[in-house]
Amino acid sequence: MRGEPEGARLTLEPGFDAASLRLTGNVVGDPPFNGTLTHKGWIAAETRLPKLAVGHNANILAPAEVEL
Repeated sequence: MRGEPEGARLTLEPGFDAASLRLTGNVVGDPPFNGTLTHKGWIAAETRLPKLAVGHNANILAPAEVEL
């Protein structure tokens, strides 16, 4: 979950966490990307699941969304 309010302008630098952010709109080229936070995202406080793939963050229920 992002700490900024929805509607805030963001700059996403190279190396941003693509698992926790979904880019929408005119997504072309490479970062840095400038956009508007349209959804803060949801993160679970606790999860109980079978063993997951390495690097998968099961706490992210819905990634935050940034429209470019």
